[in-house]
Amino acid sequence: GLGCLCSAELTFGQIAPVSSRTMMTTPYPLRLSDFLDGQSVNCSLELLLRDLNVSYGEVCLSLHLEGRTVRMVSTRSSLLPRYRIEGGVPLTLTMDELRPYFLMENLTISGISQTDLLRRATRLPDGEYQMWFEVYEIQSGIKVSAAEMKTTFWVQELDPPVLNIPQNNAVIYTQAVDPIMFSWTPRHIGRFNSPHTVVYDFELAQIPNGYRGSLEMLFVGTSKYYEQTLFGTTLPYDNQYLPLEANFDYAFRVRVRSDEAVPALFKNKGYSEIGRFQYVDKCTNPMDLEATSGNPTTISAQWSNSHEHQSYQVFYRTKDNTTDNAWFSMQTNSMQATIDGLQPATTYEVKIKAQCIRTESDESLVIEVTTLQAFDSVIACGIPPVPISDTCEKTIDMLKAKDVIFSAGSKVTITSVVKEGDAFTGTGTATLPIFNFMKTKVVFKNIRVNECYQHIAGVISTP
Repeated sequence: GLGCLCSAELTFGQIAPVSSRTMMTTPYPLRLSDFLDGQSVNCSLELLLRDLNVSYGEVCLSLHLEGRTVRMVSTRSSLLPRYRIEGGVPLTLTMDELRPYFLMENLTISGISQTDLLRRATRLPDGEYQMWFEVYEIQSGIKVSAAEMKTTFWVQELDPPVLNIPQNNAVIYTQAVDPIMFSWTPRHIGRFNSPHTVVYDFELAQIPNGYRGSLEMLFVGTSKYYEQTLFGTTLPYDNQYLPLEANFDYAFRVRVRSDEAVPALFKNKGYSEIGRFQYVDKCTNPMDLEATSGNPTTISAQWSNSHEHQSYQVFYRTKDNTTDNAWFSMQTNSMQATIDGLQPATTYEVKIKAQCIRTESDESLVIEVTTLQAFDSVIACGIPPVPISDTCEKTIDMLKAKDVIFSAGSKVTITSVVKEGDAFTGTGTATLPIFNFMKTKVVFKNIRVNECYQHIAGVISTP
């Protein structure tokens, strides 16, 4: 039985003299164990002995908790609390007083085994639940309540916030004058079991250069770069906060929590996904791009640099309005580049961009340059060339294998050479401006070369 105590004053001539009203407000519990924490669940029971002719009675309760697949009912145990109710005087019981009814040893559970429930850490299956208390008179064990007022609640984990800005992998330049805006959107508002008030814990971590580990580990302990608790969903990070160090990546996340909410009300413990952004110096554009043609098959380009530039990419192509006119490119670490293997008397477009430590600049404006007109080839005929530049009057004192000289619109790569006085004799390979720049072996005797590496005296001919 439910246990018996004498209650002679309670008269049962009146049907169901006790009203039972169960009340609960959000946030709702997720686990059976949440009911055992008096601060996590805001639930109460009001009992009223409506028959004013009865001065008092002693009763005990039977808990009913029902979901779509799970049903829990109090066992008939003499160890459960008993209460004294007085006619016409409401008795309100709080969760502290109702706590024993939610202990697993005091419940008969169907729809899920106690083993499975414990394996789930008493996490209730998602869905709608109803809960109420039936009232029994202790002496007779007779139910003395009817049409109990039930409370309805929903078991559902809430989604954590979603990050808005900065977008993942965004690039933010140190030169920007506006604050870095962090914002996120809550996803719990309007849900059945949403808490009334929440706060947001903003966390920022610096990612060491070359770091390969988990981003979650960056937020452990003291490794966080900055953190702050806010009531709103934005944080304008300006110069009042700890300055960010340039040329690092940063990770950030937001956690939603509520002091009034049950533990684990939010998925992922309330944490958003982790966002990431780069905070880098902007790579300035190279300036003063100029280009000239010193001979029919080459263009020399030069420009001014900036201290943060590490290297440059030089783009060139023939000037052509067709859509399939592709750009060619070359890499250099200096502030100048020589583009060779070009067509004589042809207009080319040239542009460059710089590479910095973490970023690259915009492309420069396009400039145009036209290669020189080729002289008639004299290599095969053995006719001495005509000097093609009067700006390089001095001759060179040394010529070696793999050096390149220019003669009559052709490019000659030296393969062997001997110096004889102030002239050179040897062999090489010439790239001729005919038949798609065909190559042929050549010999030269007593030639002279100026400081622009132009052939100005002597004869180069095929063997």
